[in-house]
Amino acid sequence: MKKLITLLSICTTVAILALPIAARNLIADVGNAVQDQCSTEGKEALYKSFLSNRQIDQAKAYDDAKKYLACPATDVTEAQQKIIDYLKKWSKAYEEGSKKIRVTNLLALLYNDKKYPEAYALGKEILTTEPDNLNVLVHLGSNGYLVANNPSLATDALDYAKKALQQLQSDVQHLDPLSQMLYIDTRANLPDDLLMVGDKTSMANSLEVRVPFLSRELVEFGLGL
Repeated sequence: MKKLITLLSICTTVAILALPIAARNLIADVGNAVQDQCSTEGKEALYKSFLSNRQIDQAKAYDDAKKYLACPATDVTEAQQKIIDYLKKWSKAYEEGSKKIRVTNLLALLYNDKKYPEAYALGKEILTTEPDNLNVLVHLGSNGYLVANNPSLATDALDYAKKALQQLQSDVQHLDPLSQMLYIDTRANLPDDLLMVGDKTSMANSLEVRVPFLSRELVEFGLGL
């Protein structure tokens, strides 16, 4: 029994002493992996992966681009600088496109699929990273009546409506009340509510209704009268 206890004590001591060494080796391995990724060969592999995924898997291409851009931009060649500039431009376009897609998905859930809890969940997710997204605030705020039977979502909708109104009013607080009202209606009710609802509800009931075509120049001319 004594021999067994002694053997266990020795094994425990060896294991404890080996832990710091294992930890150092693990940290060294991670550091080497990062270094390898930012070596000339590593960056060439990342860029090659980016190019191959750019059309078929943009999420993977974006990940490759961010890894490439995370490498130190010192002592780069002219060719490498061109790659860096291109990846920055592409990544920015991808991020902007992703934001638009998320808003499009939100509108589809809200108006087409009528999946209101899912729509408000996606809206909350978008507003976490874009708290001043007026488009999302307006849609979620103005459609609060759709979730009136859900106390939690109804409270959120009211909060969104207040934030949207505050943001709109802050843009035109120096103008007269009529101009403020016209501005808010033009930004909030007209584009994605009155015009869209009029078009969709008429088509859903087989009615030929023509909503007005409003170009930017026409609106600016009307507001200038």
